[in-house]
Order: sequence, then structure tokens, then C-alpha cells
Amino acid sequence: MRLNAVVAGVGMTPFGKHLDKSIKWLGGQPALEAIRDAGIHPDEIEAAYVGNCAAGIVTGQESIRGQVVLSSIGLGKFPIINIENACGSGSTALNQAAMMISAGYYDVVLVVGFEKLFHENRAITFSAFGGAIDVEARDAFMATNTAGQSEGSGTKRSMFADFYGVLAREYMASH
Repeated sequence: MRLNAVVAGVGMTPFGKHLDKSIKWLGGQPALEAIRDAGIHPDEIEAAYVGNCAAGIVTGQESIRGQVVLSSIGLGKFPIINIENACGSGSTALNQAAMMISAGYYDVVLVVGFEKLFHENRAITFSAFGGAIDVEARDAFMATNTAGQSEGSGTKRSMFADFYGVLAREYMASH
């Protein structure tokens, strides 16, 4: 399918830990900016695709994150589709919205991607990362591929530092 959707407006929050900010602010403010930037009225929006991965683990808000964020800024009289796809959540939301426009289902769609990864309790932050990999295979994969390696400095790092290191070593060994 050829996509014929266009991005008409954008909004963004500054990158940062934002420990004091809610998901309503993290997703709502850039959504309002994008609507203003596009020069549209909120009544023109026919659907919303909201990409988010870890805020459920970090904040406890599961299942309806898009509805919570958009209702906080007065939106929601249209379908709101929540997309959870690890690091690809926002781009998957954009892809799905573009496909629905291109297929002729909608003319105006709001796409929101936001993340709430940081928590004062680092164990909660790390658990959000830890769930973004096949949890049934994670331990076996890491044990097999890191056998004989020392822990080194920074043992309280994200497991993805080790995971990507393993993948890089595998690539270097085969090329």
C-alpha cells in the first residue's frame, strides 16, 4: 500500500527525566502543540493513535494511557487506539495512523508518542526495561552469551547495555 498521509503539525516536550511530570503533561502538551501547529480545530480529529511502552510499569496507569492523556486536554470524542511496541511504540502509532488515512478510513488523525521511564526507585525503571525483551528467554540468552565475563563497573546499569554488547560481539565474531 502506498502511504499518502502527511504530517501537518508537530509538538514536543524537552527531553529529560521529568520525575515531577505526569503522563498527562508528557503526552498532552505536545498533542496540543501539534494541533496548534497544524492549524486545525480539535473537532476535526477523527481518531488518535497513542504510542507508549513503559509508563504503565512506571506509573501504574495501564490499559487506557491514551484515553487518560487525551481526556486531560479535553479530547476523546473519537476512537483512541493505544499502541505498545517497546522502543517502536511511537513510530508504530505513526505508521498505523498513516495506513488508516491512506486506506481512506480517516482524513485527520492525531498521533501522540510519549514515554515515562524514570522513577525515583531505579528498580522500577529497570523493570520497565527488563520487560521489553522475551522474559522467558532473557536469562538463558544472557547466561549463554556472557559466560566467563566479569561484571565490570556499572553493575546497576540497564540490562540492555549487556544485551547490545552481546549482539555486538556476535556480529564482530561473524564478520
